[in-house]
Amino acid sequence: MASSSAHLLRQPPEVLHAILIAVEPTDLARLSQTCRELRDCIANDYLLWKRLYLQHFDCPASHIEDETADSFWQAQLQDIIRVDKILASGNISLKNEESSLEKVYSAAMALLTEATSKPDKNSAFFARHFARESNIAAFLARSSLFASARYPSNTPASSHALRQASAKLFVYYGLEIEPHSFSVSAGRATAVHPYARSRVYDLRRYTAANHWGPFLDDGSEGIDWEKVQCILIVILYNLRLSRCVQYNHRLCNSPFHGLAPKSFTSVPLNRRTGAPSPQDGGISSLAAQDPYGVTGTWMRIVCFLDYSDLYRFNFESPPLPESEARPPIDTREALRLIRLQLHVTKIEWPDDSTVRTTRTGAIRWTTISVFQGEERWRSEAIQIGGIRSGRGAIGSWFDKDYDHHGA
Repeated sequence: MASSSAHLLRQPPEVLHAILIAVEPTDLARLSQTCRELRDCIANDYLLWKRLYLQHFDCPASHIEDETADSFWQAQLQDIIRVDKILASGNISLKNEESSLEKVYSAAMALLTEATSKPDKNSAFFARHFARESNIAAFLARSSLFASARYPSNTPASSHALRQASAKLFVYYGLEIEPHSFSVSAGRATAVHPYARSRVYDLRRYTAANHWGPFLDDGSEGIDWEKVQCILIVILYNLRLSRCVQYNHRLCNSPFHGLAPKSFTSVPLNRRTGAPSPQDGGISSLAAQDPYGVTGTWMRIVCFLDYSDLYRFNFESPPLPESEARPPIDTREALRLIRLQLHVTKIEWPDDSTVRTTRTGAIRWTTISVFQGEERWRSEAIQIGGIRSGRGAIGSWFDKDYDHHGA
């Protein structure tokens, strides 16, 4: 090894740099341990760290214009390498350590909202690792929902913050994690969706304090990611069961997709046919003034229980303490897939519907649905990912006046 290292170190600096660029980031530490000269060479070559980072990950939005190489890239890549080793490890005890959940969560939040290329490398990194059941169990199934659901080995994290972190990771992942049906049939696992459905349709969980939506009960407008997780589980289950063509949509099959800010691209209506817009021979003057990209094709997926089932579930059983969960339910829901092709007809300040940033930085959507010319339902949702992310928004809908009976 010594003679090999000596031969390598006799190469011109630019040749050595070119050789090290071909090394996997996770192998740099091992290579650094072979001799002091290589250790110093690797540690002090900031351009090497930058090029390796950009070779495997997206350039952070904050550094797109940065043409220099400094210790930032080394620190960032070393943090990712630590997380990579946790996710690639076969050591289940290591994965189940709550410090590992903290590290994976922090890295995911930083990387998934910084993706700047298409297809983005950051999402691909996490998608590759979360194809493994051990990572799904250790990091996506640690919210309180899994105290009774999925596999017996799935245990909730000890703190509220970590349970919320795991739920948020699941929502960003965006795919089903139901146990295999044969495991459920054999009694080795418990289906997740009945427990999620119970939480979603428990009307006690919707109050003025949480704005009747996916927010925490303390009035802070902070997102309750465990609630969002349950809503998403129910939606994904119903999409799969209905064999809806939209289940093959990229958002239902691509983990960690569409989370970065500005990853949403509005598709103009005339792009489907390639024909020019009838207004002004191209983009209409109104559409050109629209700062939000409203013109295009929108999709909404709505799930709901029949009202008699909803009422029976909430009001025809003995009262329960507020802290006690309602039992899981398998009642089938209705599913509605709504596709809208919109174009701008007028620009004015909305009376009721709003999209705004909350005090905690969440992007909150409040929308009103009109039925037969009258305002009928109100929706409260939060956007998944950054501003103008491609993932969309998830939430709950109610009578516009927030009827406590869910009418």
